[in-house]
Amino acid sequence: ETREFAMAAGRLGGAAVFDLVPKDLWEDEQFVATLVRSVPAALAHAAPSLRENGTFVLAAVVSNAAVLAFAPPSLRFNVNLVKQAASKNASVIMHAEPELWADAEFVLEAFGRGWCSLEKAASCLLDDRDFVLKALQLNGEGLADLKPSFRADRELVKAVIELQPAALKHAVEDL
Repeated sequence: ETREFAMAAGRLGGAAVFDLVPKDLWEDEQFVATLVRSVPAALAHAAPSLRENGTFVLAAVVSNAAVLAFAPPSLRFNVNLVKQAASKNASVIMHAEPELWADAEFVLEAFGRGWCSLEKAASCLLDDRDFVLKALQLNGEGLADLKPSFRADRELVKAVIELQPAALKHAVEDL
């Protein structure tokens, strides 16, 4: 009875409601896993033994990508955890911390797997011609997300359309 009440209260959300959930239930893996599927913020109230457990958080994030925002920083910034979760639920990638979008290796893998567009990448990467070329070699459609100077770069566009001719439609018109 307490468990059902706590689950219903938890689903209503809000910090005050979370305070009504008995402490022992925040230590119950099954209870917390069930609750975070519908209320991602519940992870922030889970016992540290669950909240800081990479395996538990990975499973929770796979079931609901928004849970990532409530994970502790050590897990939110964990590139491997984010990539593992995204391989099972691509929408996880949209919840990745901004700092990860400045990591060229992370962005190239995410873009190459089709989890995101290049527009998510940090501007420092989008200004780097070598990075841009590597990304476009993975998927020429990324040309659409680039600044006009790259879409007008003959050498860059030529390299892309040799691999993916359809990407020509994203080059500037007067090329």
